[in-house]
Amino acid sequence: MLNEPIDAPAPAGNLTSAPDAPAYPNVVPLRPDEPADGDYRERLPRPAVAYVLSVFAIGLVCVAYFAHQLDTSDVAGLAVVGMLAIAFGRMGVPIYGDTSVSVGMVGDFAIAFLFGPAGAAIVSPFAALSTGGGAWYKRLFNVGSVVIINVAMALMVRELVHIVGPGLPANAWLIPIALGAVVVYYLMNIALVTVAVSLSTKTSLLVVWREKFEWLLPHYAVFGMLGLALAVAYDGIGYFGLLAFVAPPLMMRFSIKQYVEKTAQNV
Repeated sequence: MLNEPIDAPAPAGNLTSAPDAPAYPNVVPLRPDEPADGDYRERLPRPAVAYVLSVFAIGLVCVAYFAHQLDTSDVAGLAVVGMLAIAFGRMGVPIYGDTSVSVGMVGDFAIAFLFGPAGAAIVSPFAALSTGGGAWYKRLFNVGSVVIINVAMALMVRELVHIVGPGLPANAWLIPIALGAVVVYYLMNIALVTVAVSLSTKTSLLVVWREKFEWLLPHYAVFGMLGLALAVAYDGIGYFGLLAFVAPPLMMRFSIKQYVEKTAQNV
């Protein structure tokens, strides 16, 4: 998963680094020299401001439309899986500059398969807000984009799972469904964030994509499959299933962190 600053200056072929990048995919860290209480209208081009507010408004519409559709038969399960999703989302590993990879997508996919778009609409705002502060227009964009991406992906999953059958049986069709959801998640994420970065830094869309998103699809595929496994385990054996499948994402995060730290030491 990726974090990008939507207002950092972008010299040709390079985007500015920022310390302590948050962990959620669309979260955008402040520039080191940017005061948190500055007037955002003076720091973002008007098209970027309009875009951020539009994304937030669409996210609110998604929450209002889908949240009340939640099946209340397993609210406790939603709370537990939702807390896991929030915890996963905070486990980011800085890769290069302000880019970081997070296992938060595992929780997003588990919620999509278990609780559909209603669960995604309820949990996503909390997941986005839990990643920390920054200028308030950045928080608006983060909330809106995370909700839009997760709800759209959950809608696709719900419709395809209904074709397979009730619940989450150990059906081979769940694997292509999860891979299709990965593609939707990836495309929507790069579309929303790349446009935001491009508008705010006046960098071409292609340059932003090549530098920050081109290499992420394999990570998305692995995290999506882990999210499916987590959902199937919970559907089959309940909370013990969650305990069994929490370890793989954590170990993957630990492995990536070790690899990056060793690479940085060698460089």
